[in-house]
Amino acid sequence: IRLLDLTHPLGADANVPPGLPQPYVDTVRTMASHGRNSSVMTVPAHTGTHLDAPWHVSDDGQDIASIELDRLIGPAVVWHIPQGDPPSGIGTAELAAARPAVRPGDAVLLSTGWARKYGTPAYHQRPWLTVEGAIWLREHGVRLVGMDFANPEQPPSQHQMSMDFRDHHELLDHGVLIVDRKSTRLNSSHSQQSRMPSSA
Repeated sequence: IRLLDLTHPLGADANVPPGLPQPYVDTVRTMASHGRNSSVMTVPAHTGTHLDAPWHVSDDGQDIASIELDRLIGPAVVWHIPQGDPPSGIGTAELAAARPAVRPGDAVLLSTGWARKYGTPAYHQRPWLTVEGAIWLREHGVRLVGMDFANPEQPPSQHQMSMDFRDHHELLDHGVLIVDRKSTRLNSSHSQQSRMPSSA
């Protein structure tokens, strides 16, 4: 069995949503002072690669602690949908044409190449999942959607209004979990669209 880590490193320079503070790491014990090393880390909840639980957009939704781990493990399809500059929305046409075809219970991992911009200002001028695309995924029985960009919503700068989190609601309200900000490792390890027998 091969394990593939799709997370970005977590540290003081990790990517956070605009307006949130950067992670802060403070060394509180050292070998010289206390005979052991220890630190305190303050991290916004949506830092770096992370899982969105339904509670993110609904007070009545499940929180992270309530999600059973078996929902995070299972078959997945890797779909490479390259993005130019400027990026565009990923909708039903792109999803329906992607191969291998999705099956009920699959996780869908979207690799657009955008993770190469992680850590730069350009990272937030990103691709997005259209509302129709989000509906298409949940109607096809997808259990989890992972992406190599910051989140599924259309960025405010590209439609001149604040995000209404419609994509989040179309997915999370119907039990489809979201993984934001996955790394480039999937892009480099799977050069073609592929099916993975088990994915976490």
